[in-house]
Amino acid sequence: ACRFQDLDARYPGSKFILTVREEETWLDSCARWYGHLDAQRILDFDGMASAWRIYGRESFDRDLWRSGRAAHERAVRAYFAERPGELLMLDICGGEGWEKLVPFLAPAFPRENVFPAIDNP
Repeated sequence: ACRFQDLDARYPGSKFILTVREEETWLDSCARWYGHLDAQRILDFDGMASAWRIYGRESFDRDLWRSGRAAHERAVRAYFAERPGELLMLDICGGEGWEKLVPFLAPAFPRENVFPAIDNP
């Protein structure tokens, strides 16, 4: 998440998806996820680098994560402000999904109401 500018420079013309959700339920989820990680697992978890860059620390702090999330979303919106066709904000927990994702990624792709599934033998 925190490397979107680097990825954009490396892969010009790419499209980006910023997943969003209601703030309080997101914070509750973060508290559960990061609250159960012990010190060694925190150090081993690759996502900690992103947490550090966005929130300023690897351990959960509700107020810091709330402000870090807001700053990150502002930065993403500002970065793509002049390129609206390259950023999709998607609230999956709020019910958004296929109907919003498909036109963004592949406008000519068949529009069904479910994500495609791969049959595994």
